[in-house]
Amino acid sequence: MSTLQQLRIGLRIHGAGWRFLRRHRTLWPWAVAPFCVQCLCLVAALTIFITHRSEFTAAVQSWLPQLATGPGPTTWGYLVQYLYAIAHWILFLLTSGITLFLLILAAYLVGSLCAAPLNEILAEKTEHLATGRPEAPLVWRAVLPNAWRSIRVECGKALLLLGVPLLILPLHFIPLIGTILGTTLSALWTTWATGFAFVDYPQSYRYLPFRTRLKFARRHALSLLGLGIVFWLPGYLLLGTPALVVSGTLLYGTLGSAATTEEK
Repeated sequence: MSTLQQLRIGLRIHGAGWRFLRRHRTLWPWAVAPFCVQCLCLVAALTIFITHRSEFTAAVQSWLPQLATGPGPTTWGYLVQYLYAIAHWILFLLTSGITLFLLILAAYLVGSLCAAPLNEILAEKTEHLATGRPEAPLVWRAVLPNAWRSIRVECGKALLLLGVPLLILPLHFIPLIGTILGTTLSALWTTWATGFAFVDYPQSYRYLPFRTRLKFARRHALSLLGLGIVFWLPGYLLLGTPALVVSGTLLYGTLGSAATTEEK
């Protein structure tokens, strides 16, 4: 399979995912449930930020005690107080923005961990509908162990997806070439990681080893880039997650079938 064909498969699978989800209404409850979990986590993060805003403001103000006991009423004193006031508000805006971003990121990660078992069910039901194979009966005794296994894998996956950007980070401090190289690698990694996260669900309910999943992701890296390109669409990861799970499942089935054909 050529490079262009691999990339094209990943790009075209988005439309197939939405069409498949629209045709099969039995998937809708399993599509809505993870979305609600993500929204609840996001609302919780925003509530924490708004509720503790006064405490946060007081903490930031305590970092600049000189602002309250500055020089006397002289021209130099007023200038120093004015500069301190500017520094205070810049620091407050920066720390507020960083804190809000970290809270939203944490909410998304926590929501992804909590919704992982539900997304696996959605992926499994999607594959059964796509292939026509009968669905395996639900064994309630295995629900909690399987959910715990999924959460552990998601934690390991989160460490990988967050660890590589930390390795790329030092490149951004190298002027010009390092900045360009670091930005390019970060963008490619983020796009690939997004595709990997959604094609991983059909592998997760099979309980495949993490090494096997990474091997599959490396082999079909360009197709995962096509799937993960939607990361750069604002809000799509929150609103389009159900369709992405379906698209990732269909993509995994397509690439798996293609690999089997090539081996034969």
